[in-house]
Amino acid sequence: MSEIRNFSIVVFDDTDNITDRFNLDLVTTLSGLGYTITLSTIATDIEDYVTKIVQTKTNLKMKVWHKSYQTYNSFMLFIQKYLTSSMALEYNDTTRDFYWMGKIISSDKGGEKNEYGYLENTITFQPLTPLFSVVKNQVKIQYSAQGKSYPYSYSYCYGTVEVLNNKIINSYIKEIPLIIIIYGPMLNNPQITLTDSEGNVYTTIHFLDVSLKAGERIIINSATKKIWFDDGTGVLQDYYYKLDPLYDSFLRAKAEDTSIISINLLSGDDGYLEGMRRQYKL
Repeated sequence: MSEIRNFSIVVFDDTDNITDRFNLDLVTTLSGLGYTITLSTIATDIEDYVTKIVQTKTNLKMKVWHKSYQTYNSFMLFIQKYLTSSMALEYNDTTRDFYWMGKIISSDKGGEKNEYGYLENTITFQPLTPLFSVVKNQVKIQYSAQGKSYPYSYSYCYGTVEVLNNKIINSYIKEIPLIIIIYGPMLNNPQITLTDSEGNVYTTIHFLDVSLKAGERIIINSATKKIWFDDGTGVLQDYYYKLDPLYDSFLRAKAEDTSIISINLLSGDDGYLEGMRRQYKL
């Protein structure tokens, strides 16, 4: 049997972990895959010059075939439950998972079962983001007792600061959002910077009057534009007001560039930084 593409509706939490899902039994007559871009140009007598490139978000329309009326009703209840949550359409191309954040904006009532016992249901999904993959936990920065170690193309330890995969390679035509988690204990006000391939610092986030105890963490979600504090209980408190207004608010990696992320760890800080990103693609 040949491999087939699979689709699910999933729900993300504040760190892009999937907290719930509804697997679609069978999907056919899919339209909207691929990409469309819009060009802004300056026309001359001979050549036109591109001034801006924007990827257009196109609705995805598909027929979902449910195995039973009960499955169809469960699907409708799932959509209703998470309509105001961070919902995404998951697409597995037989090799890996991709996602569009968005909403199901229309669904018919479904007809009678066909001769194979399936119930037809046509839905339309409106994406709010480009297609992306979740690149999880590839960045980690912490103090280490090892001292120096090599090689450092992906992992190195120098002067007791251990860095794992602090390079963020963004091949997309626009900037991409990073999701950063700072874990305590951390004594000083955290400051995170992004540096481009030319060595220029282009983004800095600095917190005021913040120190983290063991078990505490700060979540910087640049995709949802939220900053949360978790005291270890899982109850999130808005921490946006803790940002230094003289600096930036969120972390987005430059388009078509390689960025370096760093944090101002001090000796005695046993906490660490972990990072992930939504890698957009055409």
